[in-house]
Amino acid sequence: MYKARHQSIAVLLILSVIFLAIAPSFISASTLSPVSPRKSSPTPYRHKDVKKLVELTEKRDRHTKYYLNSDGSYTAETTINSRHYQDAQGKWQDISNRLVPSNEAGFAQQNEANYFYTKFANNPHSAPIPISGLN
Repeated sequence: MYKARHQSIAVLLILSVIFLAIAPSFISASTLSPVSPRKSSPTPYRHKDVKKLVELTEKRDRHTKYYLNSDGSYTAETTINSRHYQDAQGKWQDISNRLVPSNEAGFAQQNEANYFYTKFANNPHSAPIPISGLN
């Protein structure tokens, strides 16, 4: 009985493989409906006359600026990288990595505004590596 069961399973598997190999040839291409190309996702609606009026600085966070628009709606501009840092009073300020003159002796330049600082020495041969730290 055990041998008969294995033989039955083997026959079923062989018939399944044969059917799967032959079945696609029975389907003609005319019976298949063509696949339509995938359409792109719709673009968000935005009226051409809408203008950003003012930034809502109190709504800022590390990655986002918010604006009030001329039609009363809001716009949020979000980035992956930080675009603001919190100052000593806890307010979100714009990051500026522009180099400005440094007030510290021995340093020629530093980044303008960020939660960290990078300072560059007057003489790059004496201290070629910029000095960085947290504000």
